[in-house]
Amino acid sequence: KDNLFKFCIEKVRNIGKYNEDIQVLQKIGKATLKIYWKKYPRECGYKYDTWILGLPRAQRGTGYYYSNNQKRGKKPIEGRHVSAIRFTPLLLKDRYYVLVYGFVTRDWLYYKDLKLKHFGKYHMNGKDIKKNPLVAFNEAFDKVCKIISG
Repeated sequence: KDNLFKFCIEKVRNIGKYNEDIQVLQKIGKATLKIYWKKYPRECGYKYDTWILGLPRAQRGTGYYYSNNQKRGKKPIEGRHVSAIRFTPLLLKDRYYVLVYGFVTRDWLYYKDLKLKHFGKYHMNGKDIKKNPLVAFNEAFDKVCKIISG
């Protein structure tokens, strides 16, 4: 079911006895990377919507950017959108957990004239992203919770 707000508390498994705090942060980091969302490393990543975790994830002219059309003398808005999903590591009784929470704010859903584009090797002029942010949020949320608990 699609929700505007979600949270979960995941027990962090499969970490060693030393440097546990660093390993927990590394798990959170992995949960936000597209390479860890894929079933196979060489799998094409176009079907994974990591843009909901914050924009852009850009490097050398590639990544996700958003902008609005300039209308009626308004200054165009371009750049990065804050992530819809957040992470907080917790240490409770010598066990690590991660609180994963997020919500889709009104600007994600109703931002008029907002255009999200992906620039990359095959999309030098930018490819429009048309997926509903609420659907992308729910899919991403489930994926990061699974990676953290795994």
